[in-house]
Amino acid sequence: MNIGFWKLKELIGTSATDVWLELMGVNAYKHRGPERVEKSISATRSFNHAKTSDKHFLWEHLLMNFERAYKRLIEKDLETDRLYICFRDKEKRWFGFDVKFPRLTSSKTFLVQRMKQLFEKTYNANIIYRSTGVTFTGLELAFTKQFTLEEAGSIQVLESEKDLEKTINEIKKKNRR
Repeated sequence: MNIGFWKLKELIGTSATDVWLELMGVNAYKHRGPERVEKSISATRSFNHAKTSDKHFLWEHLLMNFERAYKRLIEKDLETDRLYICFRDKEKRWFGFDVKFPRLTSSKTFLVQRMKQLFEKTYNANIIYRSTGVTFTGLELAFTKQFTLEEAGSIQVLESEKDLEKTINEIKKKNRR
């Protein structure tokens, strides 16, 4: 095909440059390859001025960190197979605990329940805490899976949770503007 650039621009308009380059054998369009999935998503927050061993206070801060990390998990359409919670004590030492799941999930209900179980097992009233954190690892892009008959009832709940979380995130974005 032998067509000049200016003739092509007259026929096609502003995207003519890229089309002409493609016709000449130059890759003008960026082709999207597979998306890179992050290795982890985490959220931590310090409460330096309120060092405490108050169980309720710590749980509330852990939930705030969870919400921030979970928002990114849903925005990026990811699922996780491991949840890690961490704490920092008054001497600034970090320590944490994790749980691995048998399959990938983005179910908020499931993740919060597991986080609560982990927190209940690890909370120590004798430690003065200064920060908390939540991390999701083992991340993969969400995709349609085959569920067992026992899990079939939870599919709609999971999809509803994801849709609700996306809607909430969109509303929050609009309110910040």
